[in-house]
Parts: sequence; C-alpha cells; structure tokens
Amino acid sequence: MSASPSSSEASQHPDCDDIGVGEEKSALDQPLWHPSTAIRSLFNREDERDPTLLHDEDCEDDCDTHTVALERPQRSEEDAVGMMEPPDQAGPMIYEPSDAELALTRSRVLEREAELRRQQGRKRRRMENTRAELVRCQKREIQQLESEYKRLQYEQEAVEQNDDVDVQEANNELDERMQETFRGLVQDVTRAWREEHSLVSALSSYLESDRK
Repeated sequence: MSASPSSSEASQHPDCDDIGVGEEKSALDQPLWHPSTAIRSLFNREDERDPTLLHDEDCEDDCDTHTVALERPQRSEEDAVGMMEPPDQAGPMIYEPSDAELALTRSRVLEREAELRRQQGRKRRRMENTRAELVRCQKREIQQLESEYKRLQYEQEAVEQNDDVDVQEANNELDERMQETFRGLVQDVTRAWREEHSLVSALSSYLESDRK
C-alpha cells in the first residue's frame, strides 16, 4: 500500500480530484460563520466527517489514507469556545436597535414614569387625608374636653349652690329655734313676775289687815 494515491487513482475518484490528500477546503468553500454553527459545534463533538470529503462506499481501492487525511480533527473545548466568537475580520458585533424597538422602549419608560407619578400622587393624597383626619380627631378631642370641662364646672357650681342653700336653711332653722326659746323665756319670766306680784299684793293686804 502506497503512502498516498497516485494521480491516476485520484482521477478514478471524482470526490478527491480537487482536494487531494491532507488538503482542506479553501476559504471560499467554507460556510459563513454563524452563532448557531458555533453552538452546534460546541455540543456536537462527535467525529463527524464532511460528506464532501469522504470517498464513495463502493470504492474498491484502499482509501484509508485518504479517509484518515480527510477526517476532521478532534476539537477541544478551547477551539469550540473560540468558534463562538466572530471572525476578526468581521469586527465586533454592535447591536443597533430599530426605530420600532426604540419607540417601544420609550413608550415603556414613559408608562413607567406615569405609573410612578400616579403612585406618588396616591401616596401624597393618603398623607393629606391622614393629616386631615388627625386634625379632625384633634378638634373632636378638644371639643370633648371643653364639653367635659363645662360639665364639671356646672356640677361644681351646682354643688356650691346646694351648699349655700343648705347653709341658709340651717341658719333659718337655728334662728327659729332661738326665737322659740326666747319667747319661752319671756313667757316664763312674765309668769314668774305675775306670780311674784300676786304674792306681794297678798302680803301687803295681810299686813294692812293685821295692823287694823
């Protein structure tokens, strides 16, 4: 078995005419780079063979040399990761959004700003309502305290008036008792004086009659 096929052998195999042993496709024959190709190559790491590089299965000649030479080399993880990057000559891929995407983003931003303003407005109204409710509660409490103070003041005045009435009634009752006592004393003195005057008169009459 020869190390490489001769030109006659190459002519008998049309699939190998333009490639030759150990040669690869030119850059023009290679497919364009695409991220999906890199991703597929990253997850599919089997020993794939390019069908354009393999010989016909019906080939009777010894094509092991061709097959080995035309096999794709095993790629490592570094090679697979590197294939995911675009070619250097293509330059960095810069994504430029379309006008529709920009308009959609702008409308979403405006909607979000409007929603934030509405939330702030609701919070401000809640704070104002809470402040107004506190003011109303304070006013009600003040009115209740004023009413309670007036009620207590009225009760105090009523108690004082009742005390004055009780004292006046007690004084009147005492005056009546004193007057009754005084009248009784006067009557007793008058009665004693009359009795004494009667005794004096009787004694005088007795003395005059005794003299005669």
